[in-house]
Amino acid sequence: MHWVAISTIAKKEAQSHLQNLWLPIAALLFFLLSLGLAKIGFSFVGSDGEIDTRATVLSLIHLQMYLVPLLAFILSYGGVLAERELGTFDLLLAYPLSYRDILLGKWLGYSGIFALALLLGMGSASFFLHQVGLSWLAIGQLTGLSLLLGIVFNSLGLLLSTLSRDRTTVIASCIVLWIAFVFLLDLGTIALLVLTEGDIPDRMIQSMMLFNPVGMFRIAAITTLLPGDAEQIFGLGKDLLSRNLSVLSLVLWTAAPLSLSLIKPFHLRGHQS
Repeated sequence: MHWVAISTIAKKEAQSHLQNLWLPIAALLFFLLSLGLAKIGFSFVGSDGEIDTRATVLSLIHLQMYLVPLLAFILSYGGVLAERELGTFDLLLAYPLSYRDILLGKWLGYSGIFALALLLGMGSASFFLHQVGLSWLAIGQLTGLSLLLGIVFNSLGLLLSTLSRDRTTVIASCIVLWIAFVFLLDLGTIALLVLTEGDIPDRMIQSMMLFNPVGMFRIAAITTLLPGDAEQIFGLGKDLLSRNLSVLSLVLWTAAPLSLSLIKPFHLRGHQS
């Protein structure tokens, strides 16, 4: 690998997205939706007159679960496909660049621009979130975990972009994966618990959750921000709720799709190397 070439590709991708509307739209969405939840948080007042920070935190976590994967897919789904459609993929390979250099550079560029959008949006809303009871540390932890989730879906989006032969396929694949990870896998777990009347080992539930990066993000966020309420929220055994395991699974969910995307698929092997 040539790190100078990788950094050059990363800068190119970051600059191209600085010039289009993805960055301001993403940052504005993070800001407005977080601000909205902060304002709603003032209505979560307990019997003692204190704002119920727990409700605000849970709302923010679920907002990130829905929004982060969607924006990351929109950012990365065209990584390789767009280059092929424009006819610039072969041009890039004509330079002293390997396929892996290009893919790693794109992934770093997407991750960097996603981090910038998240920091701008969450940073702008952090004052209002702090007003409803979130500590600066909690805001930073939620932002960091959200960034990790975004990087996971950047890897998945880039992998789908390398495997897909046309735009329709990659868009459909992203939509199906988003729906599956955000909704269907959770519903499947709940359905299994209902059908078995809860008579299922926690370890089996844990194994099922490991196949869902969005679910692992939720576990990591709740066990980090609401450690005292985690077992009650999930209604499962305490052994299941490991923050370190959840974060490790997100790291693996980043590495596995990225590693697979670095293997040139068959329909690209006729291109120059």
